[in-house]
Amino acid sequence: MKVIVFPNAGTFASSFEFLRDMMPELDVVLYEYAGHGSRCEEPPYGTFEEMTEAIAADIADKYKGADIGLIGHCMGSYTAYEVTLLLCRKYGIEPKFLIISGSVPPDEFDKRDKIFDSDEKFLEYMLSVDGITSEVRNNNVLLRAFLPLVRKDAERLHRFIPHQLSESEKLNVPVGVVYGNADREIKAETIDNWKKCTNRYIGSTALQGDHFYLFNDNESAVKAIREQIRDALFMGVHDLSTLLENNSLAYEKRPFIQYKENGGIKAVTFREFRGDVNAFSHYLSEQGLCGKHISLIGDSTYCFFTAYYAAAIVPAVITAIDNKFTSSEICDILVRSDAEYIIYQKEYADRVLPAVRDSKRNIRTLCMDEMPELFGKYPKEPLESPIDADKEVTILYTSGTTGKSKGVMLSTNNILDNLGAVRIESGWNGENTSWLSILPNHHIYCLTVDFFFAYICGITLSLSDMNHMIEDISLFKAKKILTVPMILKYFLYNLRMTEKRNPGLSKTEVKNKLLCEEFCGFCCAAAFLEDEIKSAVEEYGVVVTQGYGMTECTSHIACDSLSGYRPGSVGKVLGKLDFKIVDNEIWTKGAGVMLGYYKDEKATAEVLEDGWLKTGDLGYLDEDGWLYLTGRKKNLIILSNGENISPEELEQLIERCEYVSEVLVLDKNDVLTAVIYPQMAYIEKLGEENVKNAIRTHIEKCNKDIASYKQIRSVVFRDKEFEKTNSRKIKRFLYNK
Repeated sequence: MKVIVFPNAGTFASSFEFLRDMMPELDVVLYEYAGHGSRCEEPPYGTFEEMTEAIAADIADKYKGADIGLIGHCMGSYTAYEVTLLLCRKYGIEPKFLIISGSVPPDEFDKRDKIFDSDEKFLEYMLSVDGITSEVRNNNVLLRAFLPLVRKDAERLHRFIPHQLSESEKLNVPVGVVYGNADREIKAETIDNWKKCTNRYIGSTALQGDHFYLFNDNESAVKAIREQIRDALFMGVHDLSTLLENNSLAYEKRPFIQYKENGGIKAVTFREFRGDVNAFSHYLSEQGLCGKHISLIGDSTYCFFTAYYAAAIVPAVITAIDNKFTSSEICDILVRSDAEYIIYQKEYADRVLPAVRDSKRNIRTLCMDEMPELFGKYPKEPLESPIDADKEVTILYTSGTTGKSKGVMLSTNNILDNLGAVRIESGWNGENTSWLSILPNHHIYCLTVDFFFAYICGITLSLSDMNHMIEDISLFKAKKILTVPMILKYFLYNLRMTEKRNPGLSKTEVKNKLLCEEFCGFCCAAAFLEDEIKSAVEEYGVVVTQGYGMTECTSHIACDSLSGYRPGSVGKVLGKLDFKIVDNEIWTKGAGVMLGYYKDEKATAEVLEDGWLKTGDLGYLDEDGWLYLTGRKKNLIILSNGENISPEELEQLIERCEYVSEVLVLDKNDVLTAVIYPQMAYIEKLGEENVKNAIRTHIEKCNKDIASYKQIRSVVFRDKEFEKTNSRKIKRFLYNK
């Protein structure tokens, strides 16, 4: 995308080189024109109208067929605005955005008429402004060359004062404003008058300083402009195909996915990813798969995510299958999801192909190894296919922690609405951010927050796995990682071991040695995170945020990134969701709530009531709106004396002991029993009996602080891990017998 920048009157385009330097992902064009940033010493165009006509004609010819956006600074804002009007109405070219920088709205401009009473006053004014380049200030001939244009500006501006525009005359181009909040002449409330120019107003962003000094802090200015551009492009996103196109413009040359290849790192830009997705969607459409059910199984590879996105915009209905499933389990999902096509990684052929055969369905297959060749054979432009954003686009099978998994049907609207709400609440953006992706790719947390959310926010996603995540953080210089509490505890153990081996290092230096200097945070979800674990990890100079959600609500229900943090809470509920507590159970309602369970009306009716999703989680809100979880409704232990026990509450207390790796609290013949898998690394270091005695002592201390009917009466140790889902959740139902 071409981003055309119109500098201020009296400044050279070269003074805006930093925009090009600091936005390398975009093609920034610094437009030099007579009187505004040019080096001509002849008087510029005779009238403002003649100038803008000439510029619009030049742009329409020069960038014919290209996607463009416009940025205008100070006096250049009015040029950019008028050129935008002409491009839309005379040439049928609709820019993707118009960013107004450091400029008063046209209807406020008449307050400066005194400046233009005479050439002398104008020159005096120009010389008093430090924002004017010294090259211009010291060249009286050049300075006077700007006079006719600027005076014409003042005379002509009243032609397009926003409040004089009818609805039909308003732009259909997103318009955003960046201004200085310390400007003596610009009142903040007048900035929004620019919204009278357009039907699609983005909003305004205030920066420190007045409008002449706005770009002294280049980093803040570029960040604000980037956010305005992103917001403008995101305004028109109602389906995943539009998201693919618009964000490939917003982050064109920035790496989106990177992965290890031939001993090095292979990086694919947002624009390149867009091209491969479109090409593969053309292939899938050619195979007659529009509206059909497609299954996908493999590691988190470039081809996996490309296939998933392409299938979603065909549109087909796609199901990602757990790559650790046996052949019979794969067969079960193929049958239950009505699969007609499966894309598989070659390494899993020995399980996939027998599963296809045993399904006794006419399922066609494609090996992922064939995909790169297909990318070059099909068009890179979007597939023209009608998309119903309210229809199911994916079926995700739940983890199965409490029994047989169910197929959650999610639509495009579910995905975009939930991730849009997370973006607003969390404040996450792609500004120089890279994430390491290790989560299982059949899980909602990976597919939406790791993958789609990274694409929405311009984040670079580095592909790894749980076996190589520590070394890969350093390899890819990752800044953040999305994880679950069990994995976070593994990181904490490694941080502590590194600290013990390097007693002379500070905790931050320990983090830098184990991970990398750039690494700054964990985002934790999928299970409750104990405050003690969070605090212990943060001692090493990283930030730990958490969220709460479920597949049935397209990932997030609450998060604490932007709202801050309150001990014991999982965050504040997303603003776009309705929320209530019914008999201690959390209910939520909103566009992110699933369509239902695939071919399971009974199970759907059990959890959906008048649009309300009964989460099955128990909890409460405090007076400030912070959400706290107390357990799962299905996991409640009801003792013979009638007392209700939440096992999660007790498990959280026990897990505070660093020697505990995993724990389940179960009812064994009316006796509360803690079944514990200890940290094997500590057993090897300290001895089995010492570790077990330390755990028993910890439980005795816990018992002193809780009611007698909640106290743990028996402790049983395991010598192997509990059986878990691929998202590292314990399959509790296997042990509740």
